[in-house]
Amino acid sequence: MRRSTKPKPAEVAESDQITPRQLRARLDAMIMLLAVMKYSDDDGKLRLAPVAKLLQRAGFGPTEIARFFGKTKATDVSKYLY
Repeated sequence: MRRSTKPKPAEVAESDQITPRQLRARLDAMIMLLAVMKYSDDDGKLRLAPVAKLLQRAGFGPTEIARFFGKTKATDVSKYLY
C-alpha cells in the first residue's frame, strides 16, 4: 500500500527577510545619506559633482547615478562626470 504524501507548503518569507528591490532601496538611501553628510555646502544643499564622481569611481554608471539624483537619463548627470 502506497502512502500519500502531502505537498510541502510554499516557503513563506520571514518578516525579517527583504527582497532584492528593498535591499537596493535601502542601500541607495544610505549612500545618499552619507553623501549629504559629507558633500553638503553651508546652506545644506548637496554638491552633486563630487557625489557623482565618487559614485562613478565606485563603479556606478551614468544612468545609475542619474537615478540616485532623481533623474531619468544619463545626460542629466554627464555635466558632473566629464
